[in-house]
Amino acid sequence: MLKPDKIFIILVSNPVKFSMKQNLNKAINAYLKLLKKHYGAKILKVILFGSVARGEFDKESDADILIVIADSNQKIKDEISMSAYEIMLKNNIVLSPIVMDEGTFDWYRKNRDPFYNNIRRDGIDIWTKKQESLLKSA
Repeated sequence: MLKPDKIFIILVSNPVKFSMKQNLNKAINAYLKLLKKHYGAKILKVILFGSVARGEFDKESDADILIVIADSNQKIKDEISMSAYEIMLKNNIVLSPIVMDEGTFDWYRKNRDPFYNNIRRDGIDIWTKKQESLLKSA
């Protein structure tokens, strides 16, 4: 059973970033809604990371989004990645989804890969299907 929609909100203290923040929030929430609607049964976790998650974004920034799925179906991975384009065109925001199966994500975690360490340090969990966290400490 999917959790009810929750609104993700980026907090910023710099008033210059306010309109960018609104566009980012709108785009990220629209993408999250689309993902849950079309791929909710396959998605385990959605994590925002990178400059947007750290609050260090500017007009050139993209929104890095990690999507962890249950299996390694390449067709589903490609569809999930491509679905970001519709949202990008409507919101004039660049979304950079990385779609990864749970096994690969777990490998990164177990091997303390720098990519995983960045996700763990800066990542914001914006949606989780499972109760237990995939970001458990190694």
